[in-house]
Amino acid sequence: MGFLRIFAFLCLAGSFQVTRCTFHNDCLAAEKSCIADAVCSTAYSTLQSCLTATGDISLLSPDNQTECKTARITLQRSHFQNCRCQRGMKKEEQCLKIYWDINPGFTTHGFLDMEFDSSPYEEAVVREPWQGIDYTQVAALLSGPGDAANPCLYAADICSHDEKCAQHRSAYVSTCNRKGNNGHSCDRRRCHKTLRHFFEKVPQDYSLGVLLCSCKDDPCGERRRQTIVPGCSFEEEEKPNCLYLLEECNKENICRSRLANFKQNCQMSGKSESGCLQQNLLACLMSYVGMIGTIMTPNYISNSSQEVSLWCSCDRSGNQKEECDKIQHMFASNSCFRNAVEFYMNPKQEAGEKHNQHVFATPSSFQQDDIAVILSTDVNQVAAKEAKVKHLDIESPQSEEAAKAVVPAGAAERALPCPFLVLSLHIALCLLCVV
Repeated sequence: MGFLRIFAFLCLAGSFQVTRCTFHNDCLAAEKSCIADAVCSTAYSTLQSCLTATGDISLLSPDNQTECKTARITLQRSHFQNCRCQRGMKKEEQCLKIYWDINPGFTTHGFLDMEFDSSPYEEAVVREPWQGIDYTQVAALLSGPGDAANPCLYAADICSHDEKCAQHRSAYVSTCNRKGNNGHSCDRRRCHKTLRHFFEKVPQDYSLGVLLCSCKDDPCGERRRQTIVPGCSFEEEEKPNCLYLLEECNKENICRSRLANFKQNCQMSGKSESGCLQQNLLACLMSYVGMIGTIMTPNYISNSSQEVSLWCSCDRSGNQKEECDKIQHMFASNSCFRNAVEFYMNPKQEAGEKHNQHVFATPSSFQQDDIAVILSTDVNQVAAKEAKVKHLDIESPQSEEAAKAVVPAGAAERALPCPFLVLSLHIALCLLCVV
């Protein structure tokens, strides 16, 4: 019976992965298509010349500004239309540079202006069933006694039993604790890079467990706060002004992109039950994780709270104090983000159960508590969970056709049919398990 429960979980987990079946036009591919197109290539060369000259079109003469803006508009309507990048993709920085060259957003880069910057990332890619996870091993660990007093220690232990998680965790811990050159306490840039790799390459079942473990006492909370090695990745001798932090972030394509992604996916709504305009707490949560390893890395403010903040202050902000305060409290004052963290850390609370079917619109993995529940409950309850597959958001053919209609040839979203056969097979196997 225990084997059947584990097998039923594997079927169910696999079924829940098949939620997104569309592959979008990435900006690197769009650039190649543009270069092969005479009209697009000419406009692209013109824009690159404009940006190489000053880096800011607004600094050029009126006649040159008109020429450059015309070239940019032409490109926005060509192969680059709706192009996006993927977080952690190969040549991510190059892809993001292309995106921002074509779609500059607001040139002032103020925090309030960025409310209107669209994210350069396509929606989080849901991994294939069972990809990257040894669920049998995880099940064995979670079915053991564990460390109920310190869930963060237990999450770290689970990570250490997975080769990829252990390797990348060891890499960032080692790098972030290593002394830097010229007397610096550490090499922050390298530390941030290895942190990003950890959260991009390690399956969410492990990485989120380490970062978002639920604590009830200070020792556990301190271990959670130390997860990202804050002495290097987060803290400095003196807190910089939050306005300066934003200015530095906007100079780097990755930081600016991750911030735009967070603001888009964690946009609040008073009319939404989840508190999120996008109605997707998981998207908000992953956007927050994407901020870790950038200049604007957030972290827990203490070992007794799950509140997170940036390492910056608003001293000497002058008449920009209001904007500075918004930056400083961009996490603490965001109800959408707070709900996402609360839902993940305490999924069994009544509020969490109420949101379960619609808040995580594109779940990419089961959480640790879900695995434990499946392994410890009656098989009939597993079947009940399996029935929830029917409520998942699978993109309709009409939406895919509509998307194709607005994108020119060569830059259209490359939509592949959803693998309904695989989904049906998973459900059939689950039913066999129950029988």
